[in-house]
Amino acid sequence: MIAASVVVPTYNRADVLPRTLDSVREQTFQEFEIVVVDDGSTDNIAAVVDQYPDDRIRYVSHETNRGPSAARNTGIRAAEGKYVSFLDSDDELKPTFLERSIETLRAESAECAGTFVALERYRDGEVIETHGATPVMASPADFGPSIETEARTGGLTVRASVFADVGTFDERIAYMDDVAFWVKLLREYYLVGVDEPLYRYHSHDGQLTGNDAEKIEGLTTFLETYHHELPASYRAQYRYILGKSHVRRREFLNAALEFRKSVMADPRRARDVSRFLFEKGKLQLSGVPSAISARVRRRDGGRD
Repeated sequence: MIAASVVVPTYNRADVLPRTLDSVREQTFQEFEIVVVDDGSTDNIAAVVDQYPDDRIRYVSHETNRGPSAARNTGIRAAEGKYVSFLDSDDELKPTFLERSIETLRAESAECAGTFVALERYRDGEVIETHGATPVMASPADFGPSIETEARTGGLTVRASVFADVGTFDERIAYMDDVAFWVKLLREYYLVGVDEPLYRYHSHDGQLTGNDAEKIEGLTTFLETYHHELPASYRAQYRYILGKSHVRRREFLNAALEFRKSVMADPRRARDVSRFLFEKGKLQLSGVPSAISARVRRRDGGRD
């Protein structure tokens, strides 16, 4: 049995995919396979993969674009490794990623589903910030303040056996699908953090995290499904994110509803809402502030 499978879902990333694949091939731990899942790309990902004379790299494709969760699930089904690691096709692994992740996981009990690592965030080739890894995650209550950078799929390594217990990625969710999968893992297992920046996350224009329409659709589905498993502070955070996205799309009534739910979940969010509306100069756009204030005052009902 192959020791490790590295699943690389990709969609129209032929220009940066070689950097990603090279980072895996340069690992100090060499007992791996790479499963590249082409999610309906139009830039000839197959030709990029064919350039590598390495039989450890396997190519799987979707006829149409089905989204990142579906691509990861296809990779999981194709993977033959005892451990499965996830790497986004525009990011990189540092050379000791697999070695440190697997040796850490092997030292843990069977109740440990996997490991995650600290990351460095890059823009234009420069490190702009570093995010550490919490030592142990036993429930969603353990998520740190930077949940979007800590509870990520990129840099996560899990035992292949856990998928039979918790299932795979929720294909209905296009945004926060990472966190949704972590919530499912933490229902049954715990995760261990490797506090070394072994994952290079590249920020750039066009990423899903910057698309408000996709963000609203995915985050709304995520909250409808996993609402009751999240701490109030995170429910407030996600409602706040939704509110900002609705304002940018000039959907002011929806923004008011989400800001109200955010403040109801965590009253400390009221300051963030006010700062966003006032400092960004959005007060003149609509009656959003009055709608928010009226709804916040009515604290006698409604879900957060």
